[in-house]
Amino acid sequence: MKKAIRRLWKQQESRELLDPVYHEQYCIYFEKEKIFFVSFINEIKKEEVFTNEKLVAQKLEPLYERFQSGIDDYLENVFASQKVWRFFDVNYGLDIRVNRQKEEPGWEVWMGEDLSFLTLQHREAREYVLGLITKGECWFQREAKKEMGLVL
Repeated sequence: MKKAIRRLWKQQESRELLDPVYHEQYCIYFEKEKIFFVSFINEIKKEEVFTNEKLVAQKLEPLYERFQSGIDDYLENVFASQKVWRFFDVNYGLDIRVNRQKEEPGWEVWMGEDLSFLTLQHREAREYVLGLITKGECWFQREAKKEMGLVL
C-alpha cells in the first residue's frame, strides 16, 4: 500500500473510496507537500492532513483489512443493492470500481474508465478483487502463468 500511496503522492492525484457495506466514503487528495484525508462516516465529516505517507497507509490498513476479510459480503452487497464499491489497488494506486453487470447476473471491475474484468462467477470476482486489495501477485497473474505453462 505504501508504494501505491507514494505513487499517488508523486503524481499529485486524488482517490475516492466507497464502502457500500458500512456506507462510508473517503476522499484522499495528494498535494505537493500534504495529503488531505477526508472521511464521511455516519454522516460526520472529518478532515485530516498528513505529511507522511506511512501515516496514511496506517489509516487505510484497517479499511483494507475489512475489505479483505469481508470480500464475500462486499461482492454480495454490490450484487444485491447495485451499489458501487470503490477503492484503489494496493500496488499501483489505480482507481478501481466494482459493480453489478447491467445485462447479466455478474460483476464488472473497472480500472479508471476501462473495463478490466467481467465475470458471472462469484469465485472469479472474489479472486480478482482480492488480488487488487492484497499485496503480492494477483489471481490473474497466476492464471496467466498457468496458461503459459510457467512454474508457479
